[in-house]
Amino acid sequence: MEQPADTRIYPSLQDLLLLRSEADCFNFLTRRRVRSSLTGNLRSAIKGRGLDFQEIRHYRPGDDIRLIDWRATMRTGHAQVRTFTDERDLPVIILLDLRADMFFGSARHTKSAIAILLAGLITWHTVTTGDRIGAVVLGPDSLLEMAPNRAQQASLRLLRQFVTAGRQLDIQSPPDPEGAALDRAVAITERLITHDHTIVLISDFSNLQSGTALRLGKMTAHNQVFALHVQDPLERDLKPTGTVTASNGTERLTIDLSSPNVRQAFALRQQKRQTEITGDLQTKGINVLSVDTAQPVTAQIRRFGMAMTGP
Repeated sequence: MEQPADTRIYPSLQDLLLLRSEADCFNFLTRRRVRSSLTGNLRSAIKGRGLDFQEIRHYRPGDDIRLIDWRATMRTGHAQVRTFTDERDLPVIILLDLRADMFFGSARHTKSAIAILLAGLITWHTVTTGDRIGAVVLGPDSLLEMAPNRAQQASLRLLRQFVTAGRQLDIQSPPDPEGAALDRAVAITERLITHDHTIVLISDFSNLQSGTALRLGKMTAHNQVFALHVQDPLERDLKPTGTVTASNGTERLTIDLSSPNVRQAFALRQQKRQTEITGDLQTKGINVLSVDTAQPVTAQIRRFGMAMTGP
């Protein structure tokens, strides 16, 4: 009889379904409302978005004269204006990176498991807000795209795809040493969006190409882009466990971790690399949030909401 998979490595569909109760634990994806240049005091989520007609009412000082309904004005003998409400359709696209480098973890979860849980939580949050949700799922040897859809059944299909792609990972999964697969996934995401989308890229950003970062930066011109940077504590701080053997699947290397110099050099190199990734993305207008495999995902995402929302 087949044993159930370890959910710290391979989250199940049930794990993702249970996250629905946590869907309101954060709001960092919610755009702040801005004043529309067309309607004066009329609030619109995105400048230039389509608006739904609400009612005709008496003109008030300060109303935009372009909203005067001349037929109603002539009929009543008093100036009348048309009012509108926000269309409130703010599609979300999740780009879920499940390449071979994500199949690593030394603490609570693997990076891939944390990424899948994050994707599930964001899916339920988007369903709760009534917006459309889509995804680009980059597996170790697959690439799947799903256009934004509001139907709950479509959301359930997304969750199943997250789980299925995660279970393709194992220690034999082919690497992406040049970052070409991630670049293709970002290019597909770029094709799926138009304006006024929220793009959430969940990745460890291993082998991030400069051209890939530029693609992401271009999306920020008319969209909101978040990068959830998944990291494991062991990638920052090696433990003095003695001599170990590391392998990338083709080559093997013996490392003496009892040496403070080795551990310090590794820590400095990793810190430099992570700082470069964060800085490169932030300079392109991308919101970067760090996620740790050692902490509960809901607690971390709740902190993001507290940090990124305010008066």
